[in-house]
Amino acid sequence: MKKNLFFVFLLVLCAAIGMTSLAACSNDSYSITVSVVEGEGTYSLSPQKDVYLFDDEVTLTVTPNSGYTVKNVKVDGEEVNLTGENTYTFNVDKNLTIEISFEAETPIADKYSVNVTKNEGGSYSLE
Repeated sequence: MKKNLFFVFLLVLCAAIGMTSLAACSNDSYSITVSVVEGEGTYSLSPQKDVYLFDDEVTLTVTPNSGYTVKNVKVDGEEVNLTGENTYTFNVDKNLTIEISFEAETPIADKYSVNVTKNEGGSYSLE
């Protein structure tokens, strides 16, 4: 009986401070581990913290170095879609591992000019 009353008290307390679930009220803390696994670039988390609480909103911003593009970003092994600003916003509900891959940009082919000359008799020559 005492255990049930404590549970009810905890739920009422959580509701009173705006928490919508018992898990959110539990003060569980989580970590986010981010690594660049391929290519060259940087990232930032906002807010940047050592420990995150349940339902904290976090934005990851990914910035490729010059000559690179973002190949993919995986959260716990699942690829996620970035916005046009190379950002991904999510809410923390467990420990997360984020892996970022960059790839070298495909070089633009060298530009060449070709001159075509019409010769007598209807033939053409290239220079």
